[in-house]
Amino acid sequence: MASITPHEIEQFLRLNGPSLSSEIAKHFVGKGLTPEAARQRITRSRGTVTRLSGINFPRKEKFLYLEDHWGKQEYWRALLAAFRKTAAIYGTALDAIAARGGALPITMLAGSSGSPLRQRGHIGAETVFKRLLAIGAVSKSELPGLGNCIVPNPNLPIAITEIEMNYARYTVETTLLLAVRDWARKLGLASYNKINIRDKDKSQQPTFGTTQWDLVGPSYLQPLVKRSTDNKVKPGSLVCDVFVGGTLETDHIQYFIRKCSAVSSLRNMATFLPIIVADRFTPEAFNLGRSKGVVMATPGTLFGEEVASGLSSLLKTLNNAAAMAVKNPDVIQKLFSSLSAIEGAAANIRGDLFEMIVGHLVHKREGYSVDIGPLIKDRQTGAYKEIDVRGVRGHERVWHCECKGHQPDHIVSQDEIEEWLERKVPFIHRVTRETRREWANCEFIFEFWTCGHFDPTTLDYLKSRSQAIKKYRIGWKDGDSVREYAKESKIRSIIKTLEEQYFRNPLRRELTVS
Repeated sequence: MASITPHEIEQFLRLNGPSLSSEIAKHFVGKGLTPEAARQRITRSRGTVTRLSGINFPRKEKFLYLEDHWGKQEYWRALLAAFRKTAAIYGTALDAIAARGGALPITMLAGSSGSPLRQRGHIGAETVFKRLLAIGAVSKSELPGLGNCIVPNPNLPIAITEIEMNYARYTVETTLLLAVRDWARKLGLASYNKINIRDKDKSQQPTFGTTQWDLVGPSYLQPLVKRSTDNKVKPGSLVCDVFVGGTLETDHIQYFIRKCSAVSSLRNMATFLPIIVADRFTPEAFNLGRSKGVVMATPGTLFGEEVASGLSSLLKTLNNAAAMAVKNPDVIQKLFSSLSAIEGAAANIRGDLFEMIVGHLVHKREGYSVDIGPLIKDRQTGAYKEIDVRGVRGHERVWHCECKGHQPDHIVSQDEIEEWLERKVPFIHRVTRETRREWANCEFIFEFWTCGHFDPTTLDYLKSRSQAIKKYRIGWKDGDSVREYAKESKIRSIIKTLEEQYFRNPLRRELTVS
């Protein structure tokens, strides 16, 4: 009878790379060993052959590799392939991160793992990510605009979107969720005031059964309603996850299918209607979802081409905010117009579009070369800060603006100003001077612009600090000053947008909409 030596297993891994135990066994069975004998030899292998610990594969599979494989691209490619081949929940979770552009806010982990929060017979969502963290497949990172996130190991074959684009993605996805909620309300697919949508800044996310989703709403549609023995009505649910900015493949939707399966397996569980909304699907992904009873939709099929085009334009605009603001300020008014049919959309995007308005105004009036949303990173600590708008004029001046598209009745507090002036501004000033030597002799200016107003105490504080600070100059504009600055620019589209979307009385606007 043939036998396997530890050296032969090492040689196999050297030639074939990290492998599952079943793949190694199959190779040696082909050389005359029985399956059981092959498994036993692999189990007893030692030396430079290492087994991945902390991760349990289905059917008691093991992942074997050599010591010098660890951490290399070859290792991570093989591990992801092994997860997919065995349908391990860890690969499902990694593919879900890929579907989100490679940065997943920690608050959304449970909804994107494919695992329930807690359910017998399933690995919990929190456990999945703890184990992925333990083996180095993912790490935690604080990302501007997104907060604490899980990001994949850079050597994993997962496309990672740039940080700024990930922020834009989540902003547009929130607008898309508002559109889905509006659509469900109008069609009566779910109870009007009980539809919840995700919020990456909150720990509690929409939940149905043992799983979390981007949108959940109780439904009283006849096919979804159940009645108890005493004739009480038990509503079903509408559940939905959304994606923008890419094409979903079969691997990307496996987490959603697993969530549906986990909920369906629960006894006495309410019925539900699952929907995925994405810009595009591969034919294989579309057919897989349909075969599992999932509604596979695009913004165009649900809301029409005008709204779909508006969402697409919003993503492109936020990803290229500075260029759009400088070259085509009319796009701002068009975005508000194209998305006006979505309840709540204007409030979701007003902050980002206010930055574009400010960028265009200072470009035209001050001659600044403008950046919107640039990130700066402290080389020593790895910490990031985002600059809302930065204007540069040659080697003379570097201007920074903290933009707050507040409602016109908002009163800026001293706490808000202290957060900006005592924490953010010194960081930006120090790191910029360390990393951009060409600006070493420039005058640095930091300003705070709001569409609201400052309370008297805050104004006194600003005036006091402006006199005390010598390293750079600080300034501020309230709503009246912003309005006047815009009027002096004589840019009609900007003036109109500010009047209609930022300075109109919010109560009157609400009455007009209704």
